Amino acid sequence: MQGEDSSNLNTALFFLCSATYKETQNGPIVYLISRDKERRRVIHKFSYTPYFYIREEDYPLFSKLVLENEKYSVLVKDVYASTIQSEEGYKLLRVETYLPFQVRVLRDRLHRAQVETYEADILFPLRYLIDKQVKYAYTIKEEIEPIETEETCPLRLLFLDIEVYMPSLEHNYQYPIIIIGMYDNYTNCFYQLHLKKEGLEKPDYKFSFNCSYKL
Repeated sequence: MQGEDSSNLNTALFFLCSATYKETQNGPIVYLISRDKERRRVIHKFSYTPYFYIREEDYPLFSKLVLENEKYSVLVKDVYASTIQSEEGYKLLRVETYLPFQVRVLRDRLHRAQVETYEADILFPLRYLIDKQVKYAYTIKEEIEPIETEETCPLRLLFLDIEVYMPSLEHNYQYPIIIIGMYDNYTNCFYQLHLKKEGLEKPDYKFSFNCSYKL
C-alpha cells in the first residue's frame, strides 16, 4: 500500500475514488486510488490475474485455435473448469492470461471463428472490483473487504473557468486566453492566471491565488 497514512489497516475505512492498473514484470497490478476518513489520499495495490470464460463444449475448437497455435498459446496462463454457468445453462471454462490486453487478443481470435466468450469485454480494474464486490467503501484485513456504509468522503473537485478575449462575435481560434481561474474545494484556494500584456506571440501570464475563498 502507498499513501500518506498506512497505519491501522485492520480498522481503517477507505472510500474508492478511481481504479486503474499497471503492467509489471511480475504481472498486472490493480491500483485503487482512495481516501480515508480524514480525506487523505491512499493508494492500495493488488496483484490479480486477467481472465474470461468459454463454453466447456467449445474446448476442442479453442485448443485448435489457441493452444495449438504458437502465436496465441503463449498468451494463455491456465485453463480450468469454472464453478459458474452461463445464463443459458452452459458449463464454462475459465481462461487466464498473463496481461489484460491478451484477453482482448484471444477474444477477437475466437470471435472470428464464431466461438462464444463470456465476460471478455470487462475492463481489468472493473473485473477486480466486481470479483471483490467493492462498490465504494472497503477495509483491508487479510484481504480487501467491501463495507456497506452510509458514510461518504467528498470528492476533491477542481473547477475551471477560462476567459477569452473576443473583440468581435466572430469565432476565431487565434483569440488569446486572458484569464484561467481554478478553484480547489479541498483547500478553498482560488488560483488565477491572467494575461499581463496583449499582442504577444508568446503570452506572458501572471499568477495569483486566494486561499480564503469559498464558493
